[in-house]
Amino acid sequence: MDKGKLSLMRAGAVFILTMAIFIGGPVTIGAAEICNIVTIRGRDNIEPNMLTIEKGDCVVWVNFNGSSGAGYTKHDVQLSFKEGEKCARMTKAPVGFKMDVPSGCYITGWLEFGETASLRFTEPGTCNYEVQYKEGGENSGTIVVK
Repeated sequence: MDKGKLSLMRAGAVFILTMAIFIGGPVTIGAAEICNIVTIRGRDNIEPNMLTIEKGDCVVWVNFNGSSGAGYTKHDVQLSFKEGEKCARMTKAPVGFKMDVPSGCYITGWLEFGETASLRFTEPGTCNYEVQYKEGGENSGTIVVK
């Protein structure tokens, strides 16, 4: 099977899984924990760009910036938290993130179309994050933890 067909199949599978999550609402992962979805659809479209959650909930970011198929253009994104100790203290269980030594908090690698990253927020407060676009530009979002 050629690379284009594999990419199309992968994007389709991710789309179907994501739609199942959206239709079913937030996903419960424990007695008091919910995973909330943030969808990155373009430079001016992070849905939602401000999210209020409960202590213990997780957030999953999904890169839907671009499209897939024959001749598609990759629209990779990178997420970063710059608030150092505050961010590191408020979060746990990073998936798709690594510790960014200069900032003292988390950063992802470049997420391709359909890829995800997630964090669990364990302390009340506010965390701001940035989304950088490989083709240029950036946007930001906020997580408010009650």
